[in-house]
Amino acid sequence: MKRVIFVFLLFSVVLFSRTFMEILDSREILIATRNIPSETIYFPENEKYPGFCYELASGFAKYLGISPKIYVVEKFSEYFSPNFFEKTDMIADILTVTPERKKLMIMIPFVKNNEIFISREDIKATSLKDFKGKRVITYEDFAYYKTLLNLLEENNIDYVINKVIYEDNRLKFITHNPVDKDKVEILLVPKGYRYSPYFVIIQLLENNADISIFDSLSFVQKYFKAQFLRNEVKPLFSASRGFLAFGFKDKLLAREFKKYLESTDFNALFFKYFGIHYEDYLEMIGD
Repeated sequence: MKRVIFVFLLFSVVLFSRTFMEILDSREILIATRNIPSETIYFPENEKYPGFCYELASGFAKYLGISPKIYVVEKFSEYFSPNFFEKTDMIADILTVTPERKKLMIMIPFVKNNEIFISREDIKATSLKDFKGKRVITYEDFAYYKTLLNLLEENNIDYVINKVIYEDNRLKFITHNPVDKDKVEILLVPKGYRYSPYFVIIQLLENNADISIFDSLSFVQKYFKAQFLRNEVKPLFSASRGFLAFGFKDKLLAREFKKYLESTDFNALFFKYFGIHYEDYLEMIGD
């Protein structure tokens, strides 16, 4: 199956942002990213896996025949601050494509990233109606929570919310609203509570919950890195569809990145970081 890359080009002008010619003349490209312990973005301490986004951006610099220079942002929100492109040429991070962000920059999607429902292996659910009488766990801070509520309401499925935390190695209920078998019980970790990338998965394994919701890229990275996960949990179906993109200001630079994606061995890099070929990943998430 041939890989298709969707491209969104939007034109805008920001004073003092560098042009493609100025970038080439300088012999280096300024790449904004986050230095966090994530193999998906930029993790220089990990020599073998310094970051999927980082390697993709560095490969682009090599494609242009110039050197990459990394500019590390402190907060994700910095990407969307006024005049951000006065101090960088491109953003190499997992930016979800949204109408609001497309007004701020040229977005070149490089991978599909759906929101998906996951469950224990023993759970049988092919639609939202099968969630009735089951427990769905997620974080209130996550956008997934809004997706879950919207889908349940759109499908006229009643639900009850109970807030929970993890204390003394067990799940502790903050609220105890009664639930009947015709409703979905949402186990909601409240805003500001500490985050663990494996917390909700552990709750599935301990039978404290039946279903959760993840973005497909972060789930797949965990899923194919650990054999025990493939034995214990499974993806169900997509909750929503979307793309992750790199951000640019100069249209020629953005156009060249699109050409680079088509020419590079994207599939090999994807397999290195996620343990699955890109086409198989698309099939897994239902695309």
